[in-house]
Amino acid sequence: MVVLDATIVNVALPSVESGLSLSASNLQWVINAYTLTLGGFFLLGGRAGGPASSGCKFADRGGGRAYGFRIRVRGAAAFRAR
Repeated sequence: MVVLDATIVNVALPSVESGLSLSASNLQWVINAYTLTLGGFFLLGGRAGGPASSGCKFADRGGGRAYGFRIRVRGAAAFRAR
């Protein structure tokens, strides 16, 4: 997933470069910052929804996988409604 998102950022780099007037070395910082931030959010989300976090309101509530599936469906519906 991170690789796919990094690819999307790489495709958008020419627009970012022209819009923000960045150099090639600064564009590398954009890629690194985006990938590190996204990976950090994945780790945070995995920790919040993992079985070790019994105090979390998203962990194994409402049938575990079924609840996670419902969250993804609602997110996709909200994204599609726009």
